[in-house]
Amino acid sequence: MFIEELRARTKEDHQQLDKLLIPYIKGCNTVAKYADLLQCFYGYFHPLESLISAYIDDDIVPQYSRRRKSNVIEEELQSMHENLHAINEDVPLPRIDNIAGALGAMYVLEGSTMGGKIISKILAENLGKQPSDIRFFNYYGDDTDVLWGQFVQSLNMFADELEDAGKGVVISVARNTFHCFKAWIEYYYLQKASGS
Repeated sequence: MFIEELRARTKEDHQQLDKLLIPYIKGCNTVAKYADLLQCFYGYFHPLESLISAYIDDDIVPQYSRRRKSNVIEEELQSMHENLHAINEDVPLPRIDNIAGALGAMYVLEGSTMGGKIISKILAENLGKQPSDIRFFNYYGDDTDVLWGQFVQSLNMFADELEDAGKGVVISVARNTFHCFKAWIEYYYLQKASGS
């Protein structure tokens, strides 16, 4: 199955992102820090989802319209009485110019929902809330495994029709999506630390 190859080829990139991100997640012990983490995710997810949406719809990935997550961040921030920061034009984004590339980027976003189950528990404990109160990271709730399975099935079916070069595009864009997200997190928190 292609998913196994994709997972193996992006494993190191995924681990590097996790290594950077986990301390920020574990350090979210106030509502203000949590809101800041959400702002960081929104700054990357919102423009990335716009790129993906140019190539993906419900016919390619079941329930795609339900999978957009940046609107959930907006709603969660509003419930916390926080205003969204303006999208930074310097946000690094992968180049996506076909379905294969969009699926590569989507692999990273959809995969984050699996880790979100663990993250929501950490954040809930730190903030004295229930995991279900951590809406963005627990967005799919009990449907997480089903929606992930549907995405994997769609990805594998699409990859079955691709030549090696097309599969390479999926892998390359997935890797670049991890790299760009890591670069964005570093930039975002460096700007915060410098007061910019």
